[in-house]
Amino acid sequence: MIGFVGAAAREVVEAAGGDIRTRAVGTGPYRLREWKRGSRIMLEANPAYRQVRFPESDDPAHAALMRSMQGKLFPQAGVVEVNIIDEDITRLLQFEQGGLDYIVLRAEVATRLLVDDKLKPEYAARGITRHVFPEPYLFSFYFNMADPVLGGMSNERIALRRAIALALDIETLVRVVYAGQALPANQLVPPGVGGHDPELPFKPLYDPAAARALLDRFGH
Repeated sequence: MIGFVGAAAREVVEAAGGDIRTRAVGTGPYRLREWKRGSRIMLEANPAYRQVRFPESDDPAHAALMRSMQGKLFPQAGVVEVNIIDEDITRLLQFEQGGLDYIVLRAEVATRLLVDDKLKPEYAARGITRHVFPEPYLFSFYFNMADPVLGGMSNERIALRRAIALALDIETLVRVVYAGQALPANQLVPPGVGGHDPELPFKPLYDPAAARALLDRFGH
């Protein structure tokens, strides 16, 4: 199981009940004007949003941008329209046809535009550029502790779950399934989020021999 979580105020969750997944709540620069599920989201600038100015930068590559944004407050755009495209391939086709300004490369979609972790020459020739950055998300695998096979706290079940963890080759998962467009997690806090420790090394658990030994020891 892969889970995704986000923080929300307790009073909001209690008030929304079962509708919490469809309740738009926040204090960001935009507020919800219209939401057609699976189709379109319309956002409008939040007049009560705190004053935020364009961040300073000493990078010479940002000099022209800094001059153009000098003294301007956010949000700059009054209305933002978000059109929902669920399928990765559909988004890629829209991008290739000029219908989208950019696309986020994840998993198998990345292999269509990249070769040896570089943009394919035919895309570079069209003036398309690639920017690599980590997203502030963490994806994890969880065990269902109520499952009759995996759950429970007996030594046999604990050993089984540990063996599964030891048999999961994260580096191969990232390279093959995510086409290299992911970072193996070494902590609960992802890069770019307060509390992340960039000095903490990645220590892979992958050890198939230890996994098999655990299974043999407990009769699995």
